[in-house]
Amino acid sequence: MKNDSKFLGDCYVKPIELNENLLIGRGNNKDCYLHPENKDWCIKVLLNQNNKSTRKHILQEIKYLKKIKRLSLNAVVKYIGTENTNLGCGYVFECVRDTYVGGGDGFTRKYIKKLISLFK
Repeated sequence: MKNDSKFLGDCYVKPIELNENLLIGRGNNKDCYLHPENKDWCIKVLLNQNNKSTRKHILQEIKYLKKIKRLSLNAVVKYIGTENTNLGCGYVFECVRDTYVGGGDGFTRKYIKKLISLFK
């Protein structure tokens, strides 16, 4: 039997199991899954873990998010860290949801549309 656990210090940590039921969205370079242990987080996994260009892009994204975090801008998603998953290295972020879900007032959707319009 194959042991997928990763050795960390004095114990083995089993990778977080991601599956299609947790899939939130799919992009050109990465999939985004709801974190199975924390509904407020999501995990982005590179579709091609060995693609240097894709890996460079997500690491650059994380670098910018860390810089912005130091500026205390709350309108930007927070980067949590990395997790070992059954699909490879996963990058954990705060999970942003549309406030229309669950009967919200739609503020998030209106805010994002306004931001997009500024860049047209």
